[in-house]
This record gives sequence, structure tokens and C-alpha cells, in this order.
Amino acid sequence: MGNDVLNGRSFAEVAKESSEGPTAYNGGLYEWTTRGSLVSKVIDNAIFSLPVGELSAILDDQQALHIVRVLERTDAGRTPFIEAQVAIRMELRRQQQDHSRTEYLDRLKNRTPIWTVFDDKQKNTRLAENPSTTR
Repeated sequence: MGNDVLNGRSFAEVAKESSEGPTAYNGGLYEWTTRGSLVSKVIDNAIFSLPVGELSAILDDQQALHIVRVLERTDAGRTPFIEAQVAIRMELRRQQQDHSRTEYLDRLKNRTPIWTVFDDKQKNTRLAENPSTTR
């Protein structure tokens, strides 16, 4: 694989054809990441030490063999609040929606008797005798 890329074939083309990883379908493209966020320390060290555009040597992290190329790098920094507030607002809204959905589903589960043919027969009999429940 690495030789194909070194000889001029597109990294994405080779990855689609030869990779067994979860991103093979899109040419091995892995979105932005931060230092220390990957499970593989070998890959993490490689992507943060490789110059942009350079192909790595074969990396062995005991899970698989990897070849990586860093396409772009942006140094970490502070984002002014004025720029971050839209993303913060969206994240807070998403969290509130998740919380509301969870509460709603919990209420539904608590007030809706659910059983299957595989449940305890005695439990089914009790539920069937309760006039407020129907099947």
C-alpha cells in the first residue's frame, strides 16, 4: 500500500481498495482529532509528529498495521466567546432536548405496562386482571 502511494497513486484510492479500517469507504479520511484522544498511542504520536503532507512509515500498534498522512494541522488556541456562543447555544439546546426525551421516555415506560409471551405467566395474569390495562 505504502509503495503504491509513494509511486504516485492517490492515498484515498489505495485506502478504498486495500484498507480494512472503518474509514476505508471514504478513502481512509479521519476527521480532526486532538492529541491524546486516540486509543492507539502509536498513531497519536505519529500524527502529531509528522510534517503536514508526509506519509508515515508503517505503524504497528498491535491491533493492525497503519499508514497515515496528515493533511492539515491547526494549532490549538482560544476561541473568543463571540465566536463560540453559537456552538455553545446549540450544544445546550441539544443537551436539553436529550434530557427532555429521556424524561419523556421514562414517563412512558413507567405508565405503560409492557409484556411479551416470554414473560412470567403469573405476571401476565395480574396485568390481565387489572381493568386499567389492555393488550
